[in-house]
Amino acid sequence: MREIFGWYAGFVYSLYLLPQIIKTYTTKSVEDLSVVSLWITFSGGLGMFIYLIGQDNLYPVKFKNIIGLLSITTLLVLYYKYKK
Repeated sequence: MREIFGWYAGFVYSLYLLPQIIKTYTTKSVEDLSVVSLWITFSGGLGMFIYLIGQDNLYPVKFKNIIGLLSITTLLVLYYKYKK
């Protein structure tokens, strides 16, 4: 049962940036995004990714971390693409 909740939480949590990605892409506006916050989130996610490489199991956390890194990378790319 814990495994099911782990996967559920990892899946739901991995979607947290999706609305921001969609809004940024459709409006082509990054005025209200903090690039410092994006880089802090990216560096924390990268550190967690490196830590998780050596860990057995923890697959829901690894899944969430990979999706989170892809999401924050997407936002960083959009930020630098649309910044004025």
